[in-house]
Amino acid sequence: RQGDSIFKPRILATLFALGTFLVPSLCFALNGDVNLDGVVNKADVDVLSNYLVGNSTFVPSPANANVDHNGSIDASDALILLQFVNGLRASLPVAVSSTSIAGNISGTLTSSGNVYVATGSLTVPSGQTLTLGAGVVIKMSPGTGFTVNGTLISQGTTASPVYITSLADDSILGDTGGDGPTQGAPGQWAALSFNNNTSATQLSSTTIRFGQQITLAASSIQINSIIISSMSNVAISDDLASWPTGTGNKAFGSRINGIDLPSGGIIHPTLWAETGIPYLLRSGSVVLDPGAPLTITPGVVVKLAGVYPAQAYLQIGDKLTAIGVSSAPIVFTSLKDDTVDGDTNGDGSATSPAPGDWGMLYLNGTGASNSQLSNVQVRYGGNQFNTDVEVSGSTGVVLSNCQISSSSVDGILLYSGSSATISSTTFKSNARWGLNMADGTGSLIGDVFDGNLTGGIYMAGAAGNPAMKGNLFQNNGIVMQIAGPNISPNDQGGNTLGPNNQMAGIDILQVSWTQASTWNFKTIPYVIRSGAVVFQPGAPLTITPGVVVKLAGV
Repeated sequence: RQGDSIFKPRILATLFALGTFLVPSLCFALNGDVNLDGVVNKADVDVLSNYLVGNSTFVPSPANANVDHNGSIDASDALILLQFVNGLRASLPVAVSSTSIAGNISGTLTSSGNVYVATGSLTVPSGQTLTLGAGVVIKMSPGTGFTVNGTLISQGTTASPVYITSLADDSILGDTGGDGPTQGAPGQWAALSFNNNTSATQLSSTTIRFGQQITLAASSIQINSIIISSMSNVAISDDLASWPTGTGNKAFGSRINGIDLPSGGIIHPTLWAETGIPYLLRSGSVVLDPGAPLTITPGVVVKLAGVYPAQAYLQIGDKLTAIGVSSAPIVFTSLKDDTVDGDTNGDGSATSPAPGDWGMLYLNGTGASNSQLSNVQVRYGGNQFNTDVEVSGSTGVVLSNCQISSSSVDGILLYSGSSATISSTTFKSNARWGLNMADGTGSLIGDVFDGNLTGGIYMAGAAGNPAMKGNLFQNNGIVMQIAGPNISPNDQGGNTLGPNNQMAGIDILQVSWTQASTWNFKTIPYVIRSGAVVFQPGAPLTITPGVVVKLAGV
């Protein structure tokens, strides 16, 4: 290297000046035994240093003196040897053999301390299988890719993971490229691509890093305990016809750390069942048409982004079955939300989630009737569509143990004749209403309305008697507002006013009733703040014992 003649003597002089060498009891037969006396000690450092500064005619063997196995004998070998004999490192680098691979590949690769170097792009042909045994390390040369048209089985374990990494990655089994110390970096090899793969393709305890991305094309593979890191594009690119399954996965250090979904339509039944790496929709819509039900399993995280006119939303035209559990809820949230599945947009702490970061979860039409959501969290939506969740024209929808929060407008909108049973669900910190029943109805059992800026519940449009039992209202603007005629929520007991509601009552606006109604809330007063509430002839009003009606206005 340029300047070696100047700097090598200075480095080596420093080595000599360090004084007495402490010789450990552990000896190595070849590596570091520069003077070939069968032991590794200070004498070997002296011989190597004298050779490097030109004070000796003895020429060491590379097998003994090339301590770091980088292909040349230089000052770094002397430094490593000095550190070892002084007890500053536990062992000397071990030479690792390598095997070159390229082109079509199948069969089984085993470890045995060997590194497989892809000197050209790799392809697993259609109808064939490549098995990677526990501990296998494949290092990809610059610009090479790995395409699986058949089946790939990676049998890594926690103790012996499989690695698919860059040739420059010296952190695993050393300097395979023989080019001195180098580090892996994003984009040093191309993509790991799966084409038309089934669930027979299985990756377990496998680390994939320093490439461009993993690409899925009509491939629903199994991935368990895999790590995808430091890719130059995205962790996984999906085509809306590929649905990986698996648990315990991680993605970090890439520009985008998730399963990146394009906008478009889905016409077939779909399963989202991969946990640890979030599904991403960064702009536009994913639309599941009638005939394409969506099932989401516990622990799945979906992150969305974009503002008008490119705000992301998920439209469901058939039944949605999203059943989480308390320990592994299903989450729909902002791309900027690092609290679940980590830093997905790869910007560290530079951004934070906020209401209106994405569009909405949209149950649309009769096809989405009878959808079920349990232990589902939806937050930071509402951009342009005015709600986290909209149910439009779908009936029999059931939500239980859900959390609907931080919408830029409403938490849930029931619209166009929709109906829902909502139980044990929390509506929290939505900028307008927690629940907007603008043109829908249903029953509310054991729900919590907390900190919704305009109010807890808004009712208008759909006449009826929504059943309400055991609900709690606290820290809201208005507890409940009835803005349309012929709507009489039915108190079935246990509804409670908590603290800090700005208008702690059922706010009845100036409207004209044409149907019989019953006011039976005993724990929340009815309030008429201005104007006339008129019950037309033929529309009797029944007020039950214990009801309080408060009025105001001059």
